[in-house]
Amino acid sequence: MLQINPITSRVSFLGKIQNNGNIKKPLALTFRGTDTFEREKKPEKSSFTKWAEDTKFLQKGLKETLQNEENIIGKGFFNIAYKIPNNEDYILRMSNYLGSDFDYENASIEEKDQKLSINIGQPVAEIKMKSNDYHGIVCNVEVLRKQKGKSIGNPPPTVLYNEYTGKLKEGEKPYEDISRKERYAKSLHQLKELPVSAYEDLIDVIQEAQKNGYGLDYLNSNNLLLDVENKSINPIDMDYEKSPRIDYGGLLYMLTNIGYFSTYSSTIGDNTMSNEKIKQAVDDTLVIVDKYIKAMVNKGVKVKGLSPQFMDFLNSFPCAVFCRSFNLEDKLEKFKELGIC
Repeated sequence: MLQINPITSRVSFLGKIQNNGNIKKPLALTFRGTDTFEREKKPEKSSFTKWAEDTKFLQKGLKETLQNEENIIGKGFFNIAYKIPNNEDYILRMSNYLGSDFDYENASIEEKDQKLSINIGQPVAEIKMKSNDYHGIVCNVEVLRKQKGKSIGNPPPTVLYNEYTGKLKEGEKPYEDISRKERYAKSLHQLKELPVSAYEDLIDVIQEAQKNGYGLDYLNSNNLLLDVENKSINPIDMDYEKSPRIDYGGLLYMLTNIGYFSTYSSTIGDNTMSNEKIKQAVDDTLVIVDKYIKAMVNKGVKVKGLSPQFMDFLNSFPCAVFCRSFNLEDKLEKFKELGIC
């Protein structure tokens, strides 16, 4: 069953707002040649649209789905994700900034191009409806393919705390809460049990997504789902970008959830972990690093450049243990010897 935490994609509105406040809709006709117009081919109906029409979801289920907090499966800085009752193939995602009062009676579905053969939790359709909170502006609710698994580790603090007040968001547990530490340790232990092929498959999926214009948010480990049953790692919440790139060092940062290690191993506060548990987390991290490096070598890919996420990994204690040095140059030399830099 899917469990997602932060959803970090950008706020999206349908159409473009012109200076006069109107919505600029895309033309239905595309110019071909010097004197001919051809009507654009509409995307085929997704299985979601067919299901929604058969069940009359827009009229009977959409409002209840979005207004029932029990359907929330993930909250992030920008968006909220909802499960859809009686539908195991798709989820809904909408912006936190669209208000709560919508014209549900006149909601409609707009199809998205189905270019990807892989599942990265990509949008397949958009539900369009007017926001009464924002003077009738047309907004959308994205329909995403559902991924299997549970999110890895913990999200960065920016997802949990209000950016203006610095206070913990309503319903969130503190970053150093014992439940978060236990989740972190459990994720590492489960990940290290996966075969090298699982990491190879992840690289394949990220590469295929990148070829089709999708980029991953490498700051948030929660954008990777661990499917223990199928022994796979599944990316979600990938954004369509102009020129997406693959940050293999950032992917290592995500897999190890290394940004949380200092919180997990901290000796300050009431929820301190035992030396044995900290050592176990380090040992599990080393296994993950070793398997991921083997997968990179097998796939013939290398880390290019020192991204902020890769630098965070390089500066971590587990990396120092893996490379047997605290010196940055020694660490980079080690990874060169291993064939990934």
